Amino acid sequence: MKTIVILLFTSVIATLCMSAFSYLYSNIINQNFKEPQLLNILIQRLSLVNFTKQIFIGWLLHLFTGVIFMVGLYFLWQNYIVPNWFNTLLLGVVLGLIGALIWKITFSLHPNPPNINLSHYIIHLILAHVVFSYSAWVVLKLLFN
Repeated sequence: MKTIVILLFTSVIATLCMSAFSYLYSNIINQNFKEPQLLNILIQRLSLVNFTKQIFIGWLLHLFTGVIFMVGLYFLWQNYIVPNWFNTLLLGVVLGLIGALIWKITFSLHPNPPNINLSHYIIHLILAHVVFSYSAWVVLKLLFN
């Protein structure tokens, strides 16, 4: 039970670190690469109902995805990959590529996706997931040592 709580906590912290990176990056380049906001736009454009609280839906989906990615990282670190600076970088890149593939499919299937530079967004996603993986590694090291 303790491990589950630690993984949930770690996934929230890592997802928030990734989101902070995305918000900062978005502000620097003056484009919306903020995952929760993009999720909200996608959902709202599909819905016939105007969600007044839709901001929470995007965040919940983003945090839930962070839990899934965190469980994957933890499984790999416990069974196959020694967590270190280089391996964590590689795992972050892999997570970023997985995330980019999911976003690319989502945007291609959506009837009215947000108008963003998808190639630039994919580069951003890879960097953001590197932030996620390093954040997760550091938090887990602190909590398990």
